[in-house]
Amino acid sequence: MSEQVVKSGLAWEVIVVDNGSSDNTAAYAKKIWPSSLSDHLRVVTEHKPGLAYARQRGFEEAKNEVVSFIDDDNWVCPEWINLVSDLMERRPDVGALGGFCEAVFEEKPPEMV
Repeated sequence: MSEQVVKSGLAWEVIVVDNGSSDNTAAYAKKIWPSSLSDHLRVVTEHKPGLAYARQRGFEEAKNEVVSFIDDDNWVCPEWINLVSDLMERRPDVGALGGFCEAVFEEKPPEMV
């Protein structure tokens, strides 16, 4: 997310919800996030386990009108924020949208049986 190319003047933020991670998610997110973009990252904690609670915390913490959920196993294109913002601005009748998903493996994919 830190590689986003965002048009000037567009308010955006990335909220990392640490929902009981055991892999130091919060510390790692802060470590790899560029210091030049520090105003755009917030790490919050949700003590109740589960995706629904994590997403609810994200909604509660969000400062902007449009919210986009990017899960820990998703990658988005560098224009993601602009694309979502532009579409939601052009189409006020749209309340929710989704994107095209393509599986990408960091290692050789498992054999299908």
